[in-house]
Amino acid sequence: MLDAGVTPGGQPYLVIELVEGERIDRHCDLKRLDVDARLARFDHVLSAVAHAHTHLVIHRDIKPGNILVTPDGTVKLLDFGIAKFLEDETTAGEATELTRDGGGSHPEYAAPEH
Repeated sequence: MLDAGVTPGGQPYLVIELVEGERIDRHCDLKRLDVDARLARFDHVLSAVAHAHTHLVIHRDIKPGNILVTPDGTVKLLDFGIAKFLEDETTAGEATELTRDGGGSHPEYAAPEH
């Protein structure tokens, strides 16, 4: 994520880069990565999630199809289309229909409460 904000008309927006690569699960399988190498890739995913959280953005749709590995091995977290912008650091923001219903999340990767 390069930038995020709200337009003067109140529409939230995200600016992200175009990423060419393969899904993280396919990448790991095709490269026959061992457990340590897979965990190293996953550590990059955790860093991306932490970065989003420090900017008060909750992804809400983390799954292998939204994590790509570029040809040079860089891991990228993509598709913030159903992300939640938190209001400020002291509140979690109001629950939305999407949050309550788990909408948009793939059942296989959704949080247990969804």
